Amino acid sequence: MTQQEASAPFQSVVPLMRAARSQARLLPPEHPSVAKAVRDLLDRLEEGLRQTPSVTLSILGGEVYLDGRLLANDSIIYADVVRELAERKLDSVVFLRGLTAPELTRFVVLSNLRADEIDGRGGWKSVLTQESVRHVGTDQTVGLTESTPSMQAAREMYHLCLDAVIESFSEARKGQLFDFRMIQQRVKTFTSILLDDQQVFHNLSTIKDKDQYTFYHSVNVAVLALLIGFKLNLTQPMLELVGAAAMLHDVGKMRIPSDILNKPEELSKNEWVVMQTHTVEGAKILLKSPDPMALPMVVAAQHHAEHSLSGYPDFSGLGRLHMLTEIVSIADMFDALTSDRAYRKALPPDQAIKIIAEGSGRRFHPILVKVFAQLSGLFPIGTIVELNTGELAVVVRPNPNDLYRPAVRIIPRTQGSRMEEGEVQLSERNGRGYTRSIIRAVDPAEYGIQVPTLVAAKK
Repeated sequence: MTQQEASAPFQSVVPLMRAARSQARLLPPEHPSVAKAVRDLLDRLEEGLRQTPSVTLSILGGEVYLDGRLLANDSIIYADVVRELAERKLDSVVFLRGLTAPELTRFVVLSNLRADEIDGRGGWKSVLTQESVRHVGTDQTVGLTESTPSMQAAREMYHLCLDAVIESFSEARKGQLFDFRMIQQRVKTFTSILLDDQQVFHNLSTIKDKDQYTFYHSVNVAVLALLIGFKLNLTQPMLELVGAAAMLHDVGKMRIPSDILNKPEELSKNEWVVMQTHTVEGAKILLKSPDPMALPMVVAAQHHAEHSLSGYPDFSGLGRLHMLTEIVSIADMFDALTSDRAYRKALPPDQAIKIIAEGSGRRFHPILVKVFAQLSGLFPIGTIVELNTGELAVVVRPNPNDLYRPAVRIIPRTQGSRMEEGEVQLSERNGRGYTRSIIRAVDPAEYGIQVPTLVAAKK
């Protein structure tokens, strides 16, 4: 499945929005051409609103998201409308069930006003109230980081690695040989970016896509494995091996029947037996590569064997797993737990860390568990937390010196307000102790907050 196919049900929202705004800019609201363009947009929105109470269109860093899902192709093709909406401070718009054509028409007309005109009328919330647009509003969309040259390079490289995984896995599914050197070269560049700026890799680790889970998961596991390897002070050549092995650890899933691999419910006992064969099948695929590499084959075969050798396949006579396998296993589990699947919702990052910690010494190497906990903190990037001040915040940077006190960005309580600029250090003290402290991690959905994925479309 291509990225375009994965997001096909949603892709037409952006061009339909563009068409409606264009017609409303040229013609009066009551003109038939405007009415048709608005009706087409409303029909598409209502497809989503039949399934969920709201549909949210968000813009972050020049990319467009629908309900938190990146629309990469639309971000490229319709960059003009993305830019125009962002300029008008419409970087997050929520469409509510019950939306009518007259309301949507008024909103489309208003979306062509300049930002200063909207500000002059008291901002979007005030304008929409004045115009009786009750089913369109702004939503809180949490941004984790500003765009920097390093972040832009990392995002672009992420997509190049994703392309390489999709191409390689597709060839493996067809029984064809793929170019392992392409994976190596992309990982080499990816690793160079990591060595320049580790923080961008923390941010990349939040990227998800449920419809293309296997592909995104493969790149995410490589991101996390590279961060662990960097924390272990591995050399650059070894880091490159870690990245390549992690990126290809699930290639054996291309030998699993699609009805099992993409089943929307939990697998039956017999289906699970078939799924477990992906480890050995992955090693076989890599063995047939024109330039076979021993360590990626080992990692593909071992990544579910577990530290105590009680997993699958049976490596009980081996003695111990390779260290690269142990690194990839932790990265694999963390990304799997924090990803939405058809049969379950993603766990909050702090809960995923807790599960990994509980598996220390049995499922995972105990030293690497400690390294990973120090790397991500007890509240990994993207975790929404409640503070003792009553504020909500999103974790944007771990604090290696105090796992309980990461850097955060405060989330405004007022609907439509912008994120507070800059980071807030929870390690800051006042005369009586710490200025702010975390009470608990919270479910973003509890407060209607979205943490959109941070990835740029291909250039």
